[in-house]
Amino acid sequence: VGAVAWKGRGRVVSAGWDATVREWDVEAGCAAVSSMPTRRAATSLSCDASSPHVLAVGTLDGFVRIFDSRASTPALAFRPPNSSP
Repeated sequence: VGAVAWKGRGRVVSAGWDATVREWDVEAGCAAVSSMPTRRAATSLSCDASSPHVLAVGTLDGFVRIFDSRASTPALAFRPPNSSP
């Protein structure tokens, strides 16, 4: 696991070195959403309670990928200026 964030409402999101993002149900102790592929190892992530389905994931290749947890692929991927893999 490269990063973990509390999402609220009993949910935690993890981003891993296995290039996946998973949303977990804390009470049930199991994955609540199918894994979302990031293509590269995930090093950071962020989520916001005001947009509960949106996740921002930073990956080892320098990209930021924006996910909607209701979908299985990133909605947007970009590399910020002056970033390098």
